Amino acid sequence: AMTDGFNYQENVITKYHKKMGYDVTIIASQWIWNSAGKLQKMEKTDYINENGVKVIRLPIRRGNVNNRLKVYPGLYEAVEKERPDILFIHDCQFLDIRKMAVYARRHPNRKVYIDNHVDYSNGAHGWLWGNMNIVPTKNMTCNVGVGVETILDRWEKDCPDDPEMFKSKFDFNYAKSLSSKVVQNPSSRFLGEKPVLTLKDSTGANVYYYQVNVFDDEYFSLALQSIGRAAELRPHELRYRFDKINALIAYEKDSPDMSYSEIKSLVEEYRSDQNASWTLDSEPLTQVKGSSVAQEFSQAMGEYCYALYRIGTPLAYDYFLQLSTIMNKLEPNNTVFIDNIGSYWQVAKRNNKKAEKYYKKALKIDPEDYAATSNLKLIQSSKSRKGQSGK
Repeated sequence: AMTDGFNYQENVITKYHKKMGYDVTIIASQWIWNSAGKLQKMEKTDYINENGVKVIRLPIRRGNVNNRLKVYPGLYEAVEKERPDILFIHDCQFLDIRKMAVYARRHPNRKVYIDNHVDYSNGAHGWLWGNMNIVPTKNMTCNVGVGVETILDRWEKDCPDDPEMFKSKFDFNYAKSLSSKVVQNPSSRFLGEKPVLTLKDSTGANVYYYQVNVFDDEYFSLALQSIGRAAELRPHELRYRFDKINALIAYEKDSPDMSYSEIKSLVEEYRSDQNASWTLDSEPLTQVKGSSVAQEFSQAMGEYCYALYRIGTPLAYDYFLQLSTIMNKLEPNNTVFIDNIGSYWQVAKRNNKKAEKYYKKALKIDPEDYAATSNLKLIQSSKSRKGQSGK
């Protein structure tokens, strides 16, 4: 139970992130430890704690704080409302972790970190642990991996055309394919990220180091085959398509050729077959009045535009422009894609005159458009500095 005034990680991490200038929100249950060491229900549900951190407290369905597999009504909606750039989930032992998985899939470029708070010292004593032949040790991944592979093989034997089975095989092989390493790069930003370490060489110049994902090609190929098969079985389920695109973006890094090819194919298919029963996580898409593009599809394409933009290579910038232009034709009144085209000319081509044209076009549609307003101010500020330096 997250309790204000304690010094556990949920208290300390949020305290210092707030001190660093970030906007921080804690979403927790209404249950806290009182001064007598007993659990009690807190009546406040939305407040600022002693560290200046916003706290949202949610009820537990049926109010049973001792239930190991808890459900928190309103959790998904609360996370969507807060719109976090980074979501840290402290412990995965609750039923609503499924809703957080849906959130991660719908926002593929938001970072999600999760830890497991349960080991033998604080909870791995029950029937579930004892009867699933899983021993909580530091070699947990290896022990569980063998069991998962066996389960997947049996699942495929019994249900050879179940797309969710292929989705699970994708998750398993993708996780096995993925590792990371630290690499050196001469730029102060690489793939949209800041360096994890900066050192000086013998001449005093900065040397930048980045942590990057690396993949085992054999397992990655198996993962792509599995998610491709899931998409064949349910071609209008966007989750499978998004999973493949996200994997390719991570794999290709600064040369997103296959990624963009998949994105473009999906957009073309969606455009030519908009009357089909498209779904995301088996739920129908939300149709927006006055637009031919469903809300979830538009948001996903916006996220992919941003992913391409963050990569920051000439090729990725070109794909960023192409996708933004295609989506602008599909949604001419969506200022996100108009702003994107302006950003291409402003950042990739250093052509402020062309950029201004698109930002002003966006403001005609939405006079309060934040991106257009902010970027026009930057352009005007740049003009002023040039004028002053020329005097």
